[in-house]
Amino acid sequence: MANNNTIPEVKSMTRKQIKELRAAELDPALNGGGSDKNAELVDWIIDHVYSELNGADDMEYSALVKLATDTYTRAYRGPESIKN
Repeated sequence: MANNNTIPEVKSMTRKQIKELRAAELDPALNGGGSDKNAELVDWIIDHVYSELNGADDMEYSALVKLATDTYTRAYRGPESIKN
């Protein structure tokens, strides 16, 4: 479990999570994205994929955006697509 200042390693998304993301109409691959949807996508990924993350609301937002973006990228391109 991460503490208030630690960003966890990028996780894989499950098929179930991808289906839930699509049901929420937040998958950029299907809806074309847009800045308002991108912000919702970040929040959705942090809340659903990293639900155990303590103190996410107090973390640096840009770090959470990177985590969410890398998580989404990994879901479609695999773990080798994420550069540290």
